[in-house]
Amino acid sequence: MPWSKWGLSTCVLMILSGCQPWYQGVDSKTLSEQKVQAMAQRIDQLYPNLDGDEKQQILGVALRAMDNMLRVKGGSFEMGDFGMKCRVADTNRLNWDPNDHPCLTSPSSQPHGAMYVHPVTLTTYYLSKYKTTFRDFEILRKAHDKPLALGKGYHVKRNTYDYKGFMSRHGKNAAYTKTWQSTKDYWHWLGHITDEPFDLPTEAQWEYAARSRGKHYYFATNNNYLQYANDHYRNPKTGRWVTFDESSANTSSNPSNVDRYPPNPFGFYDMQSVVAEWVNDWYAKDYYKVSPVKNPTGPSHGQYKVTRGGGNMPTFGRSPEKLTLPFYSELNSFRCAIQSSQL
Repeated sequence: MPWSKWGLSTCVLMILSGCQPWYQGVDSKTLSEQKVQAMAQRIDQLYPNLDGDEKQQILGVALRAMDNMLRVKGGSFEMGDFGMKCRVADTNRLNWDPNDHPCLTSPSSQPHGAMYVHPVTLTTYYLSKYKTTFRDFEILRKAHDKPLALGKGYHVKRNTYDYKGFMSRHGKNAAYTKTWQSTKDYWHWLGHITDEPFDLPTEAQWEYAARSRGKHYYFATNNNYLQYANDHYRNPKTGRWVTFDESSANTSSNPSNVDRYPPNPFGFYDMQSVVAEWVNDWYAKDYYKVSPVKNPTGPSHGQYKVTRGGGNMPTFGRSPEKLTLPFYSELNSFRCAIQSSQL
């Protein structure tokens, strides 16, 4: 069959370019080749002036966001501070007793409204197993000529030796944020590239996942307990003191890599952390009193947004946070959700 003019021209162009599109070799663990190519085409349309390496970085962010998604099957649970025994030997090692839980677990449950335990039913959704990393957030900000999201006291410029060192040390930490809106912008950007309904999780979705689909787990660690390196507890069976080293620790009082410690039983990392996570809901102290049962999304308006999981609080802990912080904070980050039951 004779070559068409278009086919010959295309062949010549591919030979001259080495027959390698910029996304060649970029693979996904979960997506088809066609899906990856469609995402690459959207990146070409959005960023025609970026070089191939920069486009690859953007595609890498989008692919990681998709590959890191865990499907959370919907179900029902009792949301809020489900209580504890009034006398316990160690508040870092709590066990749920359905016949003995008259006391609130956290002193913040009353002032922040988590004391109002209420039924919730969720439909299936997807949630990232990791918080968004500083590295991935930086790739977006750089592509849009936004300044480096540095925390208070840091003075680093891009394309310098200090920048390279900073990214090496902090790139896998959770993204630093200053505003709630910046997290929404990130998901809007990812949604545009992937053609998927990315967003922040709702408060109910976050707690359901932290509690491994609503179980009575006080802490979102691998074993439901808090274990800090160099801390210890007394084993009630042997009467001996047990000290935790780095290998047996499952959380920290300082920010760390998002995958440093083991995930909770469902597979989510770093939900038990000193770093809080923005969620989609507006905050109202008494919202749990009037929350609908099915797929609650929070009040329709407010002055503050809800953050979850900071300060190593229990899985049901909630805090109000201003929409804009004084500076980029390493203690305020986020993880993404896809608001769909099927991808």
